[in-house]
Amino acid sequence: SHFVFNILNAISGMCKYDPVAADRTVVLFARYLRNNIDTLETEESVPFRTALRHLEDYVALEKVRFGDKINFTKDIQTDRFLLPPLIMQPIAENAIKHGLTVKPEGGTIHLRTWQEEGMVHIAISDDGVGFDTAALLKENSIGLKNVDYRIRQILKGSLTVESTPGKGTTVTITIPYEEVM
Repeated sequence: SHFVFNILNAISGMCKYDPVAADRTVVLFARYLRNNIDTLETEESVPFRTALRHLEDYVALEKVRFGDKINFTKDIQTDRFLLPPLIMQPIAENAIKHGLTVKPEGGTIHLRTWQEEGMVHIAISDDGVGFDTAALLKENSIGLKNVDYRIRQILKGSLTVESTPGKGTTVTITIPYEEVM
């Protein structure tokens, strides 16, 4: 809900100084919301490309708020698989909120997918502030715990978090290929 209000406030501000950009952002936000509603109405997995488009919309909306503090790159080596909805966004959300926006100069989120030895891998990395992963066990990160649970229960996969304070964080999802086909 914070995200929704933050985007609406950003659009409101843009109306005064750049109505054309405000209009583009409203269209982007409407598509993002439509995809979220569609996703919540079904529990079926979606093609990776659909999940990627949703993630790109999310990051684009965050760029409206944070500008050049957020960059997004990708290296998609495999894309012919299915994912439960909203698997990647909470990871990117954490990267932006806890890794990039707290750095004065911001940083980059990098998405990489590849297939190796019967497994599909999805890595979401950032060059943000990083953190001590031992603290992750003590925190109440509902979003990441939910993603981890869904990956283990639905896809029989795993989620790993590697982070170095001052360097950044990488969250890697590993899924047996037969589970996502």
